[in-house]
Amino acid sequence: MKRLPIFLFYVMVCVLSMHAYKKVSIDIKVNGQNRNMVVFTPNVISKNMPLMIVTHGMNQSPEYQYDADKFYNIIDTEKFIVAYLRSDGNTWDIGGTKDQNFVIQTIDEMYSKYEINKNRIYWSGFSMGSMLIYHCIADMQDKIAAFAPTSGIQFSEQPWTKCKKPVNLIHCHAYGDDVFGYEQYGIHNYVENMAKVNGNTTPVVTKGYNPGSWYNGDKEVWTGTNGGVVELFSYNNGGHWPMDGNAKEIWNFCKQFSLQTLDEEYKEVYEKAQSLIIDWKATPDMASTTYYKNLQKALDTYAPEKMETDAQKNHQTDTAH
Repeated sequence: MKRLPIFLFYVMVCVLSMHAYKKVSIDIKVNGQNRNMVVFTPNVISKNMPLMIVTHGMNQSPEYQYDADKFYNIIDTEKFIVAYLRSDGNTWDIGGTKDQNFVIQTIDEMYSKYEINKNRIYWSGFSMGSMLIYHCIADMQDKIAAFAPTSGIQFSEQPWTKCKKPVNLIHCHAYGDDVFGYEQYGIHNYVENMAKVNGNTTPVVTKGYNPGSWYNGDKEVWTGTNGGVVELFSYNNGGHWPMDGNAKEIWNFCKQFSLQTLDEEYKEVYEKAQSLIIDWKATPDMASTTYYKNLQKALDTYAPEKMETDAQKNHQTDTAH
């Protein structure tokens, strides 16, 4: 057998790695109207994966957006799904609920098709797609665990006055943006007002922050005393276009958050297992199986009241020192 030249082998590996995902176009009905999205999934799909929803800019499309932000480069290693929504025409409804309903319907569709983790849904947008996020944010806090607007704000609204609870948000914006001018639109103050929802107005500032790509900037993080985290990444060497360098920064921020705490998720899983045991116990054939016995043993061993929390473990460690 002949050996492949090293260069050819390298090219083949790169080509294969570039396609370590699946792409599909999905049509759904929203309030009686046909809507479309382009969905990227990891090469191997499992239940309970997080979902990233993305809304593109005005006069643009899912195709332009994913060619630019390139979330697909990280979904196979990070194990999440991305749904790029397509606007109805050239714009989004940034004054009503038409496209908010599209986002809600998308969540239901993704759960139906892929059984996504509804506690770990995130929403990113560019330009007018970010305007839509800020327009909807207060009404979507019970469905979206973290928001990631880029290069745009809803300047005619003050969403921080409507938020019902602390918000998790990362905003990425180029200092050199010539559409949503950084100073002209008061980007810093706008994001700082979102941080005030969480009860903190003093950020941790990192000058010259480099997320590991060709550009850098300034990173500010407000950790709320009432809960919630707001981050502003103001970067150099960019303008008004989606940045593939922001994808990993956005994902690393968003993946920290869930609508439920780990403790709440654990108890929910435990309660589902208990319910299953009750159903199986009523069926003699099931109650005699190894599955039943193993699950019963696990429930006895890992009851929530017997489990040590991270806080308790850390307290014990601190005390020992």
